[in-house]
Amino acid sequence: MSMIIKASMADDFESVQTQARIYFGVSMGLQLISCILLVVMPRIPFAREYTAEFRYTHEHRVERAHTSNDEFPVGTAEETEVSPLPDEHTAPFSGAEHNKDVLHVEGDADRMKDIDQVDNITSTGQMLNAQIMTVFKCIWPMLLSCFTVFGATLLVFPGVFFAAGGSNDWYATIIVAMFNLGDFLSRFFLLFKRLRPSPRVVLAGSFLRVLIVPLLVLCVRKIIPGDVLPYILCLLWGLTNGYFGGMAMIHCTRTPALLMAGQRSIAGIMANLSLLLGLFVGSSLAMAVIKGLPQ
Repeated sequence: MSMIIKASMADDFESVQTQARIYFGVSMGLQLISCILLVVMPRIPFAREYTAEFRYTHEHRVERAHTSNDEFPVGTAEETEVSPLPDEHTAPFSGAEHNKDVLHVEGDADRMKDIDQVDNITSTGQMLNAQIMTVFKCIWPMLLSCFTVFGATLLVFPGVFFAAGGSNDWYATIIVAMFNLGDFLSRFFLLFKRLRPSPRVVLAGSFLRVLIVPLLVLCVRKIIPGDVLPYILCLLWGLTNGYFGGMAMIHCTRTPALLMAGQRSIAGIMANLSLLLGLFVGSSLAMAVIKGLPQ
């Protein structure tokens, strides 16, 4: 979209102001759609299956609808049977090897049913029954991958890529477009289960992708002239960012090493913290890297 807008407008101040208004309008529209989806989500069966609050609210709404016309004797109350909440230390086998980390466990998390998906429980109750250190020991390799991928990404993108070329006015726009294209395609590939790599491949790929950086340095120092190679490298940088970064986030929560929904919720929080920490460290170090680039 940015390429279409840039091509259809001039480079004067009024055109730039119009572009800013377009981008602002699009962002506000996306936020509005997100709010609408947030309201609709409790009515979606898939969301209720994996979100205890949605399931709890739906079940009680249905129960009230069935009992709204029933009469109860005075002095009595309807008792709701609460299913006992299992503890992770007394969890059954469930087809997974408990206490093994994500690199060594075997099984398919998509075919498992979390043992704490019981009636009359919320996500908070599920997380309170899970141990943080148990979750960390299971998924730490993927947390490391997540931190490495997103930290390395912001370390060189977009600053170093901008310094690698720039022989025309379209260079910066194309660089950003190539990264976004690669990131989008790689995340789209992850929709297909057969294309998802194992945790070992994700961990290795998270570090091996830095082999792109030496070629990028050659472009920055003009040892390899032109803009074609930076475009290709940026596409690869986006592909590896979405592929290994996205898969690390998936493996954090969808691993058979975790048997409880509460554990998966904590794993999701840890994955987000790892992502944010990687972005923070990468963007902070990027300022020092940019100052060291040749002018």
